[in-house]
Amino acid sequence: MSDLEDELARLNYDFEEADIEVEPLMDYGNLRFDGNNYNIIEGRKLNLPLWIAEILEENGIVMINTTNSGSVDRLRSVMQKERKYPTLTDLDRLLYRQVRNEINNLRAQGTQTSLMQLSSLEGSLNGILRLRTRKILQIVRDDEGMNNPNMTAEEEWLFERLNSLYSSWKEKVGKDALEGSDY
Repeated sequence: MSDLEDELARLNYDFEEADIEVEPLMDYGNLRFDGNNYNIIEGRKLNLPLWIAEILEENGIVMINTTNSGSVDRLRSVMQKERKYPTLTDLDRLLYRQVRNEINNLRAQGTQTSLMQLSSLEGSLNGILRLRTRKILQIVRDDEGMNNPNMTAEEEWLFERLNSLYSSWKEKVGKDALEGSDY
């Protein structure tokens, strides 16, 4: 794995500490994780760090409230919004992770229905990635800098690498063009 791939993989760890809303499915009393106490009461929503929420969801204690961020309908809505506006629109900062989780869940189900949903989900995600990547490239090309708060962490990572590469390329091309000239 290259250094760039390692950097991108580390972004997943940043998301682990992000708070996410959960709906407790049962009372679990006081739960102590990582030096913090959480009172899990059925029916009373609370925010937990994502890594804790995922463990509790796997054990049937809570259900993560993703507001269908990873659903096909939600992605189609995001794609329509991206098509409508020339600048990057605001996305849920966990959108890509939620979609990856949904893709993994659908693959694991392996039913004909889930595979059809998977195909649609992947198509919508690819459409969003194409639209947003095009906009990020435009920001790099126009030298707008990192003044866009609507980028996800993955997109910021991409922007920083593309911007650095593009700046180096422009500098190299410019120097080569001027060498040997009378200017």
